[in-house]
Amino acid sequence: MMLKNWTPEENKYELKDGFILEKAESEEFAKFYVIYSNSNYFFSQSWDNSKSVIKAANSYYWIMKGNLRVGGVILRPNLIAKLFLIPPYIDAFQILKVIKPILLHWSDCNSSINAYEVLPKELHAYNKLGFRTGETRRCMIRPTQTFNVEWEDKYQIIAPNMGHKLIIAELFKAAYAGGVDSKKEDDENKHISFLEDYFNEEFEDKLINRASALVFDKNTNELAASCLISYWMGLPILEDIAVHPSYQGRGLGEKLIKRALSILNQKYDAMRLFVTIGNSAEALYYNIGFLPGEEFTNLYKAAE
Repeated sequence: MMLKNWTPEENKYELKDGFILEKAESEEFAKFYVIYSNSNYFFSQSWDNSKSVIKAANSYYWIMKGNLRVGGVILRPNLIAKLFLIPPYIDAFQILKVIKPILLHWSDCNSSINAYEVLPKELHAYNKLGFRTGETRRCMIRPTQTFNVEWEDKYQIIAPNMGHKLIIAELFKAAYAGGVDSKKEDDENKHISFLEDYFNEEFEDKLINRASALVFDKNTNELAASCLISYWMGLPILEDIAVHPSYQGRGLGEKLIKRALSILNQKYDAMRLFVTIGNSAEALYYNIGFLPGEEFTNLYKAAE
């Protein structure tokens, strides 16, 4: 069977064993995914929010067996994500086996193929087809609450803005050096790009901005810690928190999170965050009362 090359305009691709990929519309795909993935690992608070996460992606395909839908997947060169199956089809390995040849055919053989947000029930099937674990993450959530947060006189707490991006990037570089989170690699340019995107985002609710903070040491003018709050899928989210190695172990991270929870308690019921499994901060979040959600794993298949 001759496999077709990938183009955004193509609506149908034949696979082996009588399976077909057929382009899907985002709204209906999202509806099916939310039900058949049987997972709420983002702690979505509503049906529409759950669907909105899926609809933000693209390249949706139904997996067909004749005229029967047996599942769906987001697929494009060098990427596979959001695989789900529709009963009575429950064998992820069987479906991935028929998808793998066309994914390899589409992909740049000099680059790895990424599989994003794979749930635990699917991991073994991906591993059997040569995918390796990149990072495993989870969402955590906690109710907002008013805390009595006391700061030592040596610290000054101010609101962050774009003018602070260089010193915050330096803080990130120091705080995350050698860490497990691949998003926070020892690359100052990536940090600056992230911060520019963050500060360019306009939050309609200024309470989100007030919950963010920088902690400076008055004696040295050094940036000791930062806490950046954002808004995602109907609730605030802890976008990033960092403490300089020289100031770690003094409770600054906990105080910044409790400060944010206290401010956000004026309007919001909860705050979320994401953490990479193996990050020492996970214990801090857990001890503050964050509920851990289901793990999801990003995998990759090395270039061949």
